[in-house]
Amino acid sequence: MTTTEPAASPPGSTRGNGFWRAFGPGLLFAGAAIGVSHLVQSTRAGALYGLACVVFILIANAIKYPAFRFGPEYAVATGHSILVGYRRQGGLGVALFLAVTLATMFVAGATLTLVSAAMLQRALGLSLETTTIALLLILACSVLLLLGRFRLLDWSIKVLVLGLAISTLVASALVLPRLTLSGPGDLWPAHFSLPIVAFLVALMGWMPAPLDTAVWQSLWTRAKARATGHTPTLRQSLLDFHIGYLATIFFALCFLIMGAGLMYDSGMTFAEGAPAFSRQLVGLYEQTLGRGIGALVGLGAFAVVFSTTLTAFDAYPRTLAALVGVLRNPAFRASTTPLPPADMRSEREADPRLQNLGLLLLALGSCVVLVTLGHRFRVLIDMATTISFLAAPVFAFLNHRAICSADVPDAKRPSRVVIRWSALGTLLMALGAVGYLVIRFAA
Repeated sequence: MTTTEPAASPPGSTRGNGFWRAFGPGLLFAGAAIGVSHLVQSTRAGALYGLACVVFILIANAIKYPAFRFGPEYAVATGHSILVGYRRQGGLGVALFLAVTLATMFVAGATLTLVSAAMLQRALGLSLETTTIALLLILACSVLLLLGRFRLLDWSIKVLVLGLAISTLVASALVLPRLTLSGPGDLWPAHFSLPIVAFLVALMGWMPAPLDTAVWQSLWTRAKARATGHTPTLRQSLLDFHIGYLATIFFALCFLIMGAGLMYDSGMTFAEGAPAFSRQLVGLYEQTLGRGIGALVGLGAFAVVFSTTLTAFDAYPRTLAALVGVLRNPAFRASTTPLPPADMRSEREADPRLQNLGLLLLALGSCVVLVTLGHRFRVLIDMATTISFLAAPVFAFLNHRAICSADVPDAKRPSRVVIRWSALGTLLMALGAVGYLVIRFAA
């Protein structure tokens, strides 16, 4: 996995194509987000409740926005991943992040490969068992990433996200006439019960993505700088982030519209397993675009879900290796003394052997979950998303403290509006988590 560093451009260089050399981590974020939370959860939301979940999707994206933004922002401002910001606050934040990562990474790896396998099986008419295809996809991801080709990952996401954007926009536009909106009341659930609240928690837990993805994006921002030799300016990095973030909102609403327009009040029941669900999802496209184009879009959906799988299989081992590096480095311990900025382009990656070991751990753990619990597809998703929902306010708080710390120069800190937005979002996430626990245990 050892690569040769390219010649570095001057810090903050915008020479010629400065933004395009910085462009990519935002779409990697979108590629990681547009998977289970969108293809599965957003479509389920539309199928079960029509347009009543639109407001919850928008709320989840709005209140989490600052916390996600602070990941790449901290990386550009300090040259370090935001994991360093966690460590600088003491050991508890890093320990909690590690615990949540270990609690969700194997479920995420298993469910993503299972959905990818089911999409591929449906699109190509494969006779192999879905679990067998999923195991082969885990092997394929592992081999590709062991080659250490960040550039391949970067460019494939750009192409695949663009392809799905076009096809999904066309399909959603054709579904719009089927939607019925009698009034504002249709944009809010008629009543709240424990099953509805539990579903909303699962929907918002990974909407647009689990908050630990902010750490991934800070690591990808540094990896991109090393791969291109270009240190992005804060403006370039935030533009890249906003493109990816808006893309996740767009896709979430599109898939909700697909589910609402073609499945809500239709008598169709939502499939429990991944293979049956994939048949329903590709069927939505075929109903609106025709069988031939629908199958092509189904392949596109597989490609993007597989890209999501690939980004996750890159991010989890990269994060585990970075965690070890952060814990080993005494300079990152909690202190009131500002940490000197680092050069993102020349700072050495975490030990590649640790990253390879993390990849092996993720692959083996995902295989075990697939073989033993793969038949409980929906339960696995709801479990992982609920854990992410409950952990979100803690990570938002850690991100808020990191960006406001003395390690970030005053000139590179967010505006007061964004800081207050972050504080409000963190408070709302905390109230939501506490409220869910109260409802859950009081029932």
